[in-house]
Amino acid sequence: MQRTKPAARRDTRGHQMKEVNQLRRTKDEAKRRYQSCLRDVKYRLEQSDSTNSLQNYVQFLKASYASVFGGLPFSRSSLRAHSAI
Repeated sequence: MQRTKPAARRDTRGHQMKEVNQLRRTKDEAKRRYQSCLRDVKYRLEQSDSTNSLQNYVQFLKASYASVFGGLPFSRSSLRAHSAI
C-alpha cells in the first residue's frame, strides 16, 4: 500500500498544478481584457473631452459674433453676399 500512495500524491500534485496553471491563464486573460477595456474607456473619454471643448469654443465664437455684430449669426446666404462684394 505504501507504493500506491506516492503515485496518488503525484497525481494529486499534477492535477493541482494543472489547476493552478489554468487559473493563472484565466487571470492573465481577464487582466488583458480589463486593460483593453480601460484603454477603450480612456480613449472615448478623451474624444468626449475634445468634442466638448470644441463645442464650447464654437459657442464662444457664436456669442462673440453676436455681441460684436448685434446678435446676427452667420448664415450661408450672408456669407455669399459678403463674398460677392
